[in-house]
Amino acid sequence: MSGARGGAEPRVRVPRTPLFLFATILILAMAQITWWVILLMRDLDPAAAPRPEDRGRRIVMVASEGVAFAVAMTFGAWLIYRSVRREEQLRRDEANFLAAVTHELKSPLASLRLHAETLELRSADAERVRTYSKRMVEDVDRLQRLVENLLAAARAEAGLLDVRPTDLDLSAELSQYVESTAPLLIERGLELRSQIAEGVRAMADPAAFRSVVENLVDNAVKYSSAPAAIDVRLRREANRAVLEVSDSGVGLAPEEAARVFERFYRAGDERVRTTKGTGLGLYLVREIARAHRGDVAVESPGRGRGATFRVWWPMAPVAIGGAA
Repeated sequence: MSGARGGAEPRVRVPRTPLFLFATILILAMAQITWWVILLMRDLDPAAAPRPEDRGRRIVMVASEGVAFAVAMTFGAWLIYRSVRREEQLRRDEANFLAAVTHELKSPLASLRLHAETLELRSADAERVRTYSKRMVEDVDRLQRLVENLLAAARAEAGLLDVRPTDLDLSAELSQYVESTAPLLIERGLELRSQIAEGVRAMADPAAFRSVVENLVDNAVKYSSAPAAIDVRLRREANRAVLEVSDSGVGLAPEEAARVFERFYRAGDERVRTTKGTGLGLYLVREIARAHRGDVAVESPGRGRGATFRVWWPMAPVAIGGAA
């Protein structure tokens, strides 16, 4: 059903893991206390009073059980605390994600509406029409990338990410991307520099490779202030192809670098963050790389000192009598 009817209150989803751990610890505590009560009742019964040596063994047994019980309780409490924190973090990340998606949808839609109304209400020369049309196409492309990322993230989370690796010339694909994207970034005061080794091939899905490059460059653009340069490098390394995207932007703190590939994660908080994005781009980069039996990593000297993202794929097998 799409919603509540008849004034029914919406259901609140209660995390199951903390409840299960709490119930387990509660049952364990009840069982342990019951056992100690039974031992105490036996000791108080004159007809079944234990011998001194039995009493000593029982004291040792109870003491050891008490220590083990205290350790188990402490461990269980720690698990509950960690689970509750994880649930709370996920709730905050999802709230930030919703705020980011709302912003990402509203901005291009508002821009499209503004340009469309301007063209409708005012007469414009051919040059202005071309300018407005170009901006409208850019807004549509932005919306399309957002929708594609949302769909891809949903598939990745469900384990349904569809990649079809083939023997792909990464050098040609990346050169084509840089050639088409560099002029657009120049208009924003950013220089896209490239160092692309020739003939680098890998087992990769063409659309997935393009998505990885776009998301990494978009991430660098978001966190770079003009004038600045973004470096894209592609090389062979042992039996793998390595793509690197570096920027000199805001950089990452160590704790942020550890979480940057998590779904929905973005440094800071949506209420104070000014950069665009939904927290899905780098998550998709990681999932796509791992779907190709590769991986991704990030290095950053610290806040304000930029970052380098590195992705690698298995190299394509060398054909007999040909080149890799």
